[in-house]
This record gives sequence, structure tokens and C-alpha cells, in this order.
Amino acid sequence: MSKPPSDATTIKNLRRELRRANDCANERVNAAIALRGQLTRAQQEVAEWKKRFDALLSKMPKDIPL
Repeated sequence: MSKPPSDATTIKNLRRELRRANDCANERVNAAIALRGQLTRAQQEVAEWKKRFDALLSKMPKDIPL
């Protein structure tokens, strides 16, 4: 049976695992920020298209059935 790892080895391994977890968390945060930016741009584009469409509808004669 092998001997258990020393405290120093255990600490080193835990620090490595913590670094990897932090890197993963940072990647997810950056991805979320990028997605929020895409969402904001998409919402602005929808608002612009809605404004254009409403402007076109307002120019349409009211007596024409849709």
C-alpha cells in the first residue's frame, strides 16, 4: 500500500484544481457578457424594425382590409 500524499502535495494539487475552476468560471462569465451584448444588439434591431414596420402601417390606407 502506498503512503498518502504529503500536506504540501495535497495543497499543491488543490491549488491547481482551484486555478482550473477559476479559469472555467472566468470563461463562463466572459461568455455570459458576450451573450448579453448580443442580446442587447438584437433587441435594438428588433425595436428598429418594429418602428419601421409601424411607420409603414401608418401610411397604409385605412379602408383596405388586411
